[in-house]
Amino acid sequence: ASPSPTTQGSACSGAAGGASASSAPKEYVREIHLQTLLKILMDAHSSTQQLAMALAQRGQDLDQDAENDAQRRALVQDFNVRAEKILATARNRHGAVTEAEYL
Repeated sequence: ASPSPTTQGSACSGAAGGASASSAPKEYVREIHLQTLLKILMDAHSSTQQLAMALAQRGQDLDQDAENDAQRRALVQDFNVRAEKILATARNRHGAVTEAEYL
């Protein structure tokens, strides 16, 4: 079996730099720490992306809610205008009937 790239790189750098054999375990521990930090950063990045997508969806939901509210207000206003016209027509007819009674 050939040595892994990490083990091979550590052995080469130790040999080339004239480092003692005790530096190899330190390099291994350092590599493990770096891999752990990389995993933590990648998990944090993934979580951040998920949060951003959730916030974007919530923003779209709020926009849709605001649009629905505006449509509801417009319908209520339209209903009120129509109701006012019906009431005005009824008042006018009632007034005309009342005038005809006096004539």
